[in-house]
Amino acid sequence: MPEYKSAYDLARDIVQYYAPLTKGSIRLPSYKQPDITLKISPSCHPDFAALMGSICAKLDLTDRTQFSEDECRLFCYQRLNGWNKLYTKGLSGQELLYSSTDHKDSCFMLINSMTILLGEKILAIIGRDHCNIWFPWNDFSFVRSKSSRQFTIECTSLSQHVTKDGRLFYYSSKKHTVTLRGKTHIVAFSPHAIQRIAERIVYCPTSYADLGDIFGFVNHYQYFEPAILYPQQDAFSFFQACSNHFFSARYAHHILDNLDPDKKYAYRAGYCPVVEEGDFFLAKTVLVPGYVGTPEYSVLLKTSFDHGVKKQMLERCNHHSFNMTVATQDFSLLRWFHTHGVPQVITYTTPLFDDDPLTDPRFDLVV
Repeated sequence: MPEYKSAYDLARDIVQYYAPLTKGSIRLPSYKQPDITLKISPSCHPDFAALMGSICAKLDLTDRTQFSEDECRLFCYQRLNGWNKLYTKGLSGQELLYSSTDHKDSCFMLINSMTILLGEKILAIIGRDHCNIWFPWNDFSFVRSKSSRQFTIECTSLSQHVTKDGRLFYYSSKKHTVTLRGKTHIVAFSPHAIQRIAERIVYCPTSYADLGDIFGFVNHYQYFEPAILYPQQDAFSFFQACSNHFFSARYAHHILDNLDPDKKYAYRAGYCPVVEEGDFFLAKTVLVPGYVGTPEYSVLLKTSFDHGVKKQMLERCNHHSFNMTVATQDFSLLRWFHTHGVPQVITYTTPLFDDDPLTDPRFDLVV
């Protein structure tokens, strides 16, 4: 299976494979819309719920500015016949004869790809210029439906905390906590910190899948590693899963010498310096590994490199980013940090998220 930078790349390939299979002798009913049911979570802001209701009503399979002819046929076929029949359209006769758990996984990939495609259509109707008003503070995700012919969309929102001086912070309705120096408080993020998190964990922060992952990080992430930034700044570090078939898996392959196929790996995505206010630890920004004040930077400063070599490495720290790593495929700086006492890839047994990322439709298909 090829490697994908984003879930949408995978979705596009899968849809392009299945769409032509619906042509030919099968005459489809002229459905104008996918069958969609909205599920409004208790945490969902009423304005966002109203927006999603009005946007879903505007979906039109017959509108060629929204859906191509192939996409229209694909969604019409799915609404008429359900997921299983659509999936088996793509199987050879030999594949149909053998029962395997791979069928379940592959069918899931088809379902996930169509939901990603539909999510992109919804964002397009909202309008890219307006998305930053609603996202990633709100989210719509596709959840299991009673019928295989139906899409169920769950709408939810982050909780909000306004500081004493009027600044807005967001946090999970599940009130995830971190313990720093013996104090346990709820973790909340500024809009700027969330934007910086997006730069560390997703490739395209305006896509449906990646917007969902940004929201999902704030709403579901539960593993915060305590840290101290120079000189004595309380902070926590966070990690992102290394997902097979996606770029994030390269972190483990390039930084570690040997991988155990039975273990889960995650890469260090960044550090959040925090301030304490009432029941909250407020994260104002995110520092990437190697940035001034991080443990990586401190280790580098203490080395006995020649001045020119150290200066060059410090300059690389200033320009280090997730997108640059994607572009250059260069993990040498992170590997140096890892081998000199600041782990950049870890193994984990307790899920990073309260919804296991290996079972969530979007967490395993990002980065």
